[in-house]
Amino acid sequence: CNILFTFMKKCPLNPFMCENCGKSFASKEYLKHHNRIHSGFRPYKCERPYHCKDCDKQFTQLNALQRHQRIHTGEKPYMCSMCGRTFTDKSTVRRHTLVKNLPLFTARFNKWLYSDCKKYSRPWASCKFKS
Repeated sequence: CNILFTFMKKCPLNPFMCENCGKSFASKEYLKHHNRIHSGFRPYKCERPYHCKDCDKQFTQLNALQRHQRIHTGEKPYMCSMCGRTFTDKSTVRRHTLVKNLPLFTARFNKWLYSDCKKYSRPWASCKFKS
């Protein structure tokens, strides 16, 4: 689901464009949600009891405040196991792993899968699958 969302976000065929900043979106709903950034409209009244001591941001959940504070402290507790790069957020590591390391993993897997190929540049041509 996240991969599809990321693709749709980066896809140039997103027909719904924001008149304020030019960003484009895959659906009217995404655009409507995005427009709240510009208008300041907040349809829900939520208490935000957790305040950042370094800036004016407020949060509804303690873990969101703790994640935000890493911006100020520079702490990066999450590391990519393939390249060693560190991140402030666990979800960012997952996205990085998918986007940056998946081609490397796929290449290694294909090399193993198509080990009998004569032409590695076209692995689907005249290949025998390993059993």
